[in-house]
Order: sequence, then structure tokens, then C-alpha cells
Amino acid sequence: MFAVGIDKPAEQMVLHKRRDFTWAFVNLDDDEVPLDFPPGRMFFELLTGGEHNCVQQVEILQAEGGTYTLSYNGVESEPIDYYEPDTSPYDMTIDVRSALENIPAIGAGNVKVSTTRLEPVWNLNFLLAGTSRNEIQSLKVDNILGWLGQQLAEGDMVLSYRDNDAEPIRIEANAAEVQAALESIPQIGVGNVVVTEPDIGEFEIEFVGLLAARDVDLIKVRAYERNGEGFFDGGLLGTLLTQFQTKTLQNGRRAVLDGRMMDLLTRKVSEFFGMFDDAVSVSLEFEIDSNVDFTIICRSDQGYSEVDLLTFDTLFNGTTLFDFLDGQLLLDGAISNVTVDQYWNHVYTVEFIDEAGNMPHPQLVGNSDNLVNYITGLPSLQPKIEVTTIDLGQRALTEWEFDISGEVASLKVESEYVDRIQSRTKWQLVFLPDGEPEGGFPISRGVVIVQE
Repeated sequence: MFAVGIDKPAEQMVLHKRRDFTWAFVNLDDDEVPLDFPPGRMFFELLTGGEHNCVQQVEILQAEGGTYTLSYNGVESEPIDYYEPDTSPYDMTIDVRSALENIPAIGAGNVKVSTTRLEPVWNLNFLLAGTSRNEIQSLKVDNILGWLGQQLAEGDMVLSYRDNDAEPIRIEANAAEVQAALESIPQIGVGNVVVTEPDIGEFEIEFVGLLAARDVDLIKVRAYERNGEGFFDGGLLGTLLTQFQTKTLQNGRRAVLDGRMMDLLTRKVSEFFGMFDDAVSVSLEFEIDSNVDFTIICRSDQGYSEVDLLTFDTLFNGTTLFDFLDGQLLLDGAISNVTVDQYWNHVYTVEFIDEAGNMPHPQLVGNSDNLVNYITGLPSLQPKIEVTTIDLGQRALTEWEFDISGEVASLKVESEYVDRIQSRTKWQLVFLPDGEPEGGFPISRGVVIVQE
């Protein structure tokens, strides 16, 4: 065996998991006198592999028109037109790619732009009436023989609420007795119902107090047979001759935004979007100005492409939505007005490829100053651009740069980066003099030993 050139002896770099790596040494001349390092760079070069491209996600939010720019490392692109999906669909990625490639530090052919999704958003702007109403139910006790039947039928009836029974009361009970029976049920309680008798055998039950202004379960009623041996005194005749009926005359609700109203609107708005051919599933978010003035922001859980827009049909206005909600039993009369703002969020990815591939890149910065929208319900909702790094990008070689100050070269690597280096990774210590674009002189080499 023989070696050509200078064969450096292999050394070990010992790294400790979850610990920073620090190292410093002094440059000495042949007489071991400290000597300033010559101008240049010194770095560890680790053969980590795992190279991959940098990928970033760009979101254009809450806009309906205008232009925007993307900056790379402080250099701004040319203006990019906002893509308006209402017009003839086209591939918006061409405009974005062209603008980025015209930045000199990126260059032609070094980015790939892909549409992730076009996300429709509806802002439903509500104004509630603000007038609450109590639930009113009716209880009808009707004897098929009229007055004579009432004299013959000495039966009892049982009122129940949420499967909890009151003690039996006479079929011929008056309003006060019906109210007392209902108040004896723990789930109702004293002071939470008012019972009146507009006509003989017909009662109206209004829920008040703790049960005011809310939707409650329907009262139930059934015949009850008293113990007895005779046809009359056992109440059997009352059971046969009497019919009972309960129904809701007016559903209770609050016409202000509280927890129950939010839950109700969430369910009904989701039902509304489910009626369309696309059966759009939406995520809802409330932006509240007051308890009667608020906006529900509805974001589609489904993304669309330019081609999908040719068949996109989930378009509606405030009148359509108002008519649907006002027709719901619990929302009848609760809403004064509804308007709708509909816009599209654009989401696409930028991947750095070819000459820009397999390396990290600074995150793009968006400028939304020249984007506009016509959103009415939330005037503070301004267009914005959000950029997220999906993959940072990595070279096959990882470099740890020394800080050179005079005759001292020092290095500190944070533990999170140390933990990425695996055992048996090959490394070199390299010095690259000023004026040399790449290459440099190997000073030392070896492999990594990782200690837990």
C-alpha cells in the first residue's frame, strides 16, 4: 500500500447528545509563538448526506385584487398580479415563477412553483334582532263526551319533563294545579313556568325564570289509573274518554350571541353549505364585534384547482342565506340582516431546484401593500401574505464555521444541530484563503463518535 499526496492521520470528533459542541485553538508558528491566522475561512465539513431541496409555502390571504411582491434575501421581485378565480381560469404559477426567476440571486430554471389549493372563504356578517322570546307550549285535555264526560271521568293524569314525572293530578285540574305539578319536577323548579287557561281544558305553559329565552324539551302527559275496583271509581272511564295533547306554540331562544346561539348557528350554517351540489364542508370561526353584530368566517375544508373552478357552484348572497336561516324554527325572527363577502385564499409552494437545489435558502418575504379587498363586514381584515418553510433544504455536506479573531479560532455549535450528526460521519477541517472561491486546504480529517 502507498499513498499519493499528503495522507493526514484520521482523528476522532466526539459529540455528546443534547450537548453543545465547542472548540478553540491558537495558531502557532514553528517556534510555537501565537500568530494571527491569514485572511480566510475555517470550517468543519461533515459528510452528512440526506441532501434535499428547500420548499416554502406562500399564502395570499384576504385579498380580491391588486398586486404583490416576494423578496429573496432583501431583493424584491417584480409585481405579481393577484389571481382572480372569477375570471377565466389560468395557471397562476407561471407569473410567480417568472417573478422569482428574474431575481438575480435565484435565476432562470431554479424554482418550481406548484398550486397547493385555492381556498374559498365566506364572511357571513350578521346583525341579530336582539329580542329574546320565551318558549310557550300548549297542553290540551279533551273529553270526547264534553261536560258529561268530565263528570263521569274521575281519572288522573301525569305530567313529565325529560322523563321525570310529577305526582298525578286530576284530569279536571285548573291552571294553578298544572303549574304546581310542573314546578314540582326538579328539572323545572319553582318560578320557572307560568300556566294560564285561555279556554276550558286548554293550557298555555310559558317557561320563565331560569328557563326563559331558551329552547326546552316538550312537556309530556299521560293518563293515570287510580287504584279502584269499579268502572267509574278506578279511573278507567277517564282513561277511555280523555285525550291529551302537548305541542310547542313558540320555541324559546335568545336573539343575542351566546353559547347556545353560537352552537345553533354553527349547526345551521353547516347544514346550509351541505345543500349545495359540492356539499362543501367548512370550518367556522366567529369574529365578534358585539353580542348582536358579528361575522362567521367560513373556510372550505376542500382546496380547489384552476380546473375545478369551471364547475364551482357554491355561490350565494345574503338574501339566500337569510331566507334559509329565518325559515329555521329556532331562528325565526332572530336575525335582522345578513350580508356575505366571498373571496379566495391562494396557497402555493416554491421549491428551489437545479443550481439552487440541495441547500438552505432564506425565507421569502411577501409585500401585500398593493393588494386590495372589498370585504364589508370586517373592514379591519386587510390582505396579507404568510410564508412558511416546509423543508429548510440541505447540502450533502454540513459546514460548521469557525469564528477567527487574531490568532484564535473558536467554534460553538448548538445542541439541536449537534444531535443531527450520526456516528461514523466523515469530516474534514478545512481552511479556505480569501480569494479562493471554493476548495481550500484540508488540515485534519476523521470520523464522528457520538456519546449518549
